[in-house]
Amino acid sequence: MDYLPPAKVRVQFRRAPLATACVVVAVAGACASSTGNATAVVGLWISLLILGWTAVATGLTHLCGVRDLVVKAPQNTADFHALSAFHVKAHLGNRRRRWPLLFATAHLETKTEGVGLNSPPVFVAQLAALGQAVFGWRITVRKRGEVELLGLRLKASFPGSITSEQAFFPFSQRLLALPASYRLDQNALQILMGHRRSAACTSSAPASLEDFVGVREYRPGDNPRSIHQAISLRLADFPNQLAVREYEDPTNDDVCVVLDTHVAEGDLGQQYRHEKSLSFAAALCRLLTEKQYSVRFLAADENGAKIELPVLWPTRDLPRLEARLATLRPTRHAAAIQQLLNDASARSSDAVVFITLNEQSRLVAHGRAMVAVGPDLQASFVREVVGV
Repeated sequence: MDYLPPAKVRVQFRRAPLATACVVVAVAGACASSTGNATAVVGLWISLLILGWTAVATGLTHLCGVRDLVVKAPQNTADFHALSAFHVKAHLGNRRRRWPLLFATAHLETKTEGVGLNSPPVFVAQLAALGQAVFGWRITVRKRGEVELLGLRLKASFPGSITSEQAFFPFSQRLLALPASYRLDQNALQILMGHRRSAACTSSAPASLEDFVGVREYRPGDNPRSIHQAISLRLADFPNQLAVREYEDPTNDDVCVVLDTHVAEGDLGQQYRHEKSLSFAAALCRLLTEKQYSVRFLAADENGAKIELPVLWPTRDLPRLEARLATLRPTRHAAAIQQLLNDASARSSDAVVFITLNEQSRLVAHGRAMVAVGPDLQASFVREVVGV
């Protein structure tokens, strides 16, 4: 992208230096009327020095201000996660052949969901004639949603000047602040599969994700840990013939993750838990796909319509899921969530995980139990929030 000139340049009077200059002029006038007094003469010279500095500073602000500057807009194209800092860089160029840019401050203007975000000011004392500089910011967005980069506002004023110059360089870029990235405890899947934590006394979790089916003959490629030693020892052709345990494999049958998006109107507590459950749902799907589970994600949008996304490959499907969650709003239709549970239970081979906003240990849909992960259990699974 080429360098762009400012859309507008404004000259503003600075109240404090202007008021100071007016006071100094009044003092100089009073001292000039009493030239016979040595103190008045000293005061007159000091006043003239101050007024001379003010005049020179104002002239330098005009000559070395923001006029004839150009900016290359940031080239941010990748989305980012809430609570994680993302980098924005803008290139500034000075087209003047003789005069440098002096004492300038740059502000990046951003907005999310109609609310402006404050960016830290970046100060440059000098930018030589025909020189270039790079302004960089690290911005952290606290909530998911759409973020818009509106432009760069540059202000220059030499110390003591009664005026300042401001230039605005507009550019419009829209990015998505994805749900905050959680890293889950590796024991989360073991808890969901019905096991206990080894380091603490934890009650068994409901509904197993992996069920024992029986034993069969060993085939090349089977995990050696699955060998059933007691049965293998009784086989006639042992050790050339082995028996292995066989489980119902969720990598062949979907693990269905159902996200509860029902929030009662005006319930701020549920709204807060809803935001955290979005991040937990994305983290759980990421962990499942990393363990080579095939995931089917279900949720309801603001209007109660069904959202169904397959999550098979982390690099392809997870960004699409996070982008959809970034703009997902809660629904007021409680019946839509119950319908999702019924749809999830319709596949008898699926293991169903229901991420709920309420503290419930077990739910039943069509007479079938499923894992219900409430807010407290979600919090116990989160190891850290990446980027914080």
